[in-house]
Amino acid sequence: MTSLINKNYKIKKIPETNITVIDNLFVDYVVDVLRLRMQIANKFHHIYSNYASIDYYDYTDQLTKDISIEMANEFNLKDFKRAWSFVYNNIGKGVPFHADPSNINVNIWVTPDSAILNNNKNGLTICSKNPPKNWNREQWNGNKDNCIDDFLKKEEHFNTKIDYKCNRAILFDGALFHKTDDVETKDGIFNKRVSYTMLYGQTLE
Repeated sequence: MTSLINKNYKIKKIPETNITVIDNLFVDYVVDVLRLRMQIANKFHHIYSNYASIDYYDYTDQLTKDISIEMANEFNLKDFKRAWSFVYNNIGKGVPFHADPSNINVNIWVTPDSAILNNNKNGLTICSKNPPKNWNREQWNGNKDNCIDDFLKKEEHFNTKIDYKCNRAILFDGALFHKTDDVETKDGIFNKRVSYTMLYGQTLE
């Protein structure tokens, strides 16, 4: 099988964290397919105020199957669970602080850098805190009753900001609270920010 991963990728560890950033991850056509199938999609699982989602890709989607296996082999990832993808309004709020139920979250950006209107936005902020062990999904994923906001106001923590770059992947503990740094891209459907997320392993129930 032709490799989906660009063998000239560059990998960087963020000091004092367990965050890994990989640039130039995929060959060009994989980036294009992941982006275009969201930008021209006419059916979504959920449509939110600032973005829309296809919530479930698994081995029934051949591209996801091929990517997940090759990623696991290349980066020693285990126990692929599922993937999803978001396409965002050109200007708007991103996904707020939340946690995902994974040992490793792989967050990949696939919209060209030329589409970005504000380089101070469109990236990812990863918090150093996990949710309390007694929280349920509505709390750690949905911020029920603003519980995440209130929790982080009281708890000592630090945030790591990863700037946006096309074909960049961020690997981190998905159970850490993380959020999109809002979104601001140029007008037009083909400039919309698209992210693709893969989960390996499971932590939160």
